[in-house]
Amino acid sequence: METTTPLNFPPNNCTLTHYPAAPPDPLFTSLFTLLKRNMYTLYKNSTMGWSKKDKIDEMRLPGLQYLVLEDSSDDHKVNGPNLAAFASFMVDLEDDIPVVYLYEIQVSPLHRNRGIGERLMREVERRAAELRLAAEKECGREKERVEKVMLTVFSANKGARRFYERLG
Repeated sequence: METTTPLNFPPNNCTLTHYPAAPPDPLFTSLFTLLKRNMYTLYKNSTMGWSKKDKIDEMRLPGLQYLVLEDSSDDHKVNGPNLAAFASFMVDLEDDIPVVYLYEIQVSPLHRNRGIGERLMREVERRAAELRLAAEKECGREKERVEKVMLTVFSANKGARRFYERLG
């Protein structure tokens, strides 16, 4: 079940919703449209190439969670249901160590340079800690902490590389 949180940073009319699985349409289609708009050329110019089917299959992976930022301002309704940004992530094992793997942070061009990407990244980190605590309670014993967030970024995506390097 999704949960919605009002946000207290610009743009002021935004809400953040957590989806424990891929959101329903038409929102899912809007997420895909934003991702394609931002990433199509990078994929096409890479050795991976672009595959709509593969990307949609990835976006529907079991365990993949979403944070979706929607802007209710009338002047920002360009990506379907007023989509400003989203992040997708999953808890996974890397060398038998639990990590959060960040699949995407995508921000609408109209919403860039406002701290939204950083806020989404911090929210992913916060939720990773919550997932660890829930697992500890469920098992009744201490589990290994989710200590880090991992991701991949195209080397040609210089803006994203600077963003992640700045965040540490």
